[in-house]
Amino acid sequence: MTMRKALWQLITFAPGLYALNMLLQLFRNLFLLVPGLIIAAIFNELSGNRPVGWDLWTLGALLVAVAVSRVTVKLCNNAVDATCVGYAGTLIRRNLLQQWLTKLGMQELPYSSGELISRFVTDATALTDILKTTNILFGSTFQALVAVTILFSINPLITLVAFIPLVGSSLLMNGVSARIQTYHRASRKAAGEVSSFLGEIFNTTQAIQFANAQERVVAHLRGLNETRRQTRLKSLFFTDIVLQSIAQSTASIGTGVILLVAAQAMKTGSFSVGSLALFVSYLDEFAIFTGFLSQYLALYKQAGVSLQRLLAALSTSAAQTTLVTHAPVHLKGSYPALPQPQRLVPALEQLEVRGLTYRYAQADKGIENINLLLRRGTCTVITGRIGVGKTTLLRTLLGLLPRQAGEIFWNGEAIKQPEQIFVPPQSAYTPQVPRLSSETLRQNLLLGYPDEPDKLAAAIQAAVMEQDVQSLANGLDTQVGPKGSKLSGGQTLRAAAARTLLRSPDLLIFDDLSSALDVETEQQLWERLFARRERTYLIVSHRRFAFQHADQIIVLKDGQIAAQGRLEDLLATSAEMRHLWHGSLQDSPVSEPNPEQDSKQ
Repeated sequence: MTMRKALWQLITFAPGLYALNMLLQLFRNLFLLVPGLIIAAIFNELSGNRPVGWDLWTLGALLVAVAVSRVTVKLCNNAVDATCVGYAGTLIRRNLLQQWLTKLGMQELPYSSGELISRFVTDATALTDILKTTNILFGSTFQALVAVTILFSINPLITLVAFIPLVGSSLLMNGVSARIQTYHRASRKAAGEVSSFLGEIFNTTQAIQFANAQERVVAHLRGLNETRRQTRLKSLFFTDIVLQSIAQSTASIGTGVILLVAAQAMKTGSFSVGSLALFVSYLDEFAIFTGFLSQYLALYKQAGVSLQRLLAALSTSAAQTTLVTHAPVHLKGSYPALPQPQRLVPALEQLEVRGLTYRYAQADKGIENINLLLRRGTCTVITGRIGVGKTTLLRTLLGLLPRQAGEIFWNGEAIKQPEQIFVPPQSAYTPQVPRLSSETLRQNLLLGYPDEPDKLAAAIQAAVMEQDVQSLANGLDTQVGPKGSKLSGGQTLRAAAARTLLRSPDLLIFDDLSSALDVETEQQLWERLFARRERTYLIVSHRRFAFQHADQIIVLKDGQIAAQGRLEDLLATSAEMRHLWHGSLQDSPVSEPNPEQDSKQ
């Protein structure tokens, strides 16, 4: 997508508002020309050349009125301009967040979190800034054309001679724009590397301390910052010093040319003192316009770099126009009510998986030809040794990894986009390493859902967390810290389980839910979960309590199903299951149960 198309999409997002902004910008720039005309009339009045019938007091009052009007229009223009920029920036960031939160489910984030935040803030701002400067350029161009028309009507020869240096400076400034773009790209890349490394530092602080690598980390960060400083200085040198110096020097040269050429015309009486003042005033404005035009071209190229960086942060499957696709934004009034998730398919009666396959490109691991059949109200446990593909199976089923083969059927209907179906209220998923945000426990559980005390209390009770909530300083309103750092590993897992249960889904999917729980809490959790047998469970676990209550167990080995059935059958027929069963016993101080007796209960 080109910059021109992106800008047009942003402009047409709020066309009425942007049209008003352009109109105010025109008035704002035209008011800059009026003082020159008044000053020319004042000089003509003082010099005895009186083409108008106004006296000095009238002209002075008019000058004051113009100044007041100009300030008023400027304030209105700034207010509307800020609104236009706010809408455009919100639209870009909304579309980026929507992509990262929904469309990237089956892909890793394209860059580190620090780098994405840098692009989210700085590069998005670069696009909105060019939108603002485009409006200013429009008004400045119109102002320059009117100024040239007025000057040309007074003396065409002096007008042409005076603007020759300005044209030359424009060509010179345009010649350095390619280098400006190169330096800006290097500057943004260096800034992104600093943000990315800072994010890695914050995520690995304990590892850095244990390795006693603080000094090396700081030295590397200092080197990245030095690179950023140098590239930023080069970029600023060309945009803020070279271009401005050329523009200012050109204005001085143009003024000198006017004085030399106008002297002869004034001798013959064909050029008045007021006309000279008007030429000098307008030439200075035109020099500012020329410098701004060159700066705009440089900023336009820099914004093009930022646009490409933002497009690269989108999902590979997303269209480039997604970045500026029109969508509702809410900058005024109260926030809209959050829509409740709507059921996309009928209530689950049967889930069937045929030939599900996903292999990692970087390593010869994954899953292959997985066949599953889950019926309503049953519990299926997936187990196996470390690295056999248990989590990969769940993530591929959920659409978090792109399946390379296989089909998924919900009540006999094929599912083409599982990432859109396996969400509440159809399904809910608790990963092996759940994440909490730096908010209250209540907010982490609800995540925008209505706060219904009875449902919330039931979910907390089912997750065996009621005593933990009571022990917290502020109960459910306790801040849990970044990533839930103020909670233990077991509390984090159970909070995630309560969040899943709160959605009341048809299918509950848990990935090694009890890995950080003590034996007593684990048993209570499974008992409370399995008491709700109206729901369907798909669980990754190696714990015997889950095995005992499973309607079927799927044993994975090398990414394929090695055995499948009930516990007592697998213990009799599968060596792999016996290995897992006895291994789980060695991890637990509780005596080995009798599977046959458990199956009869």
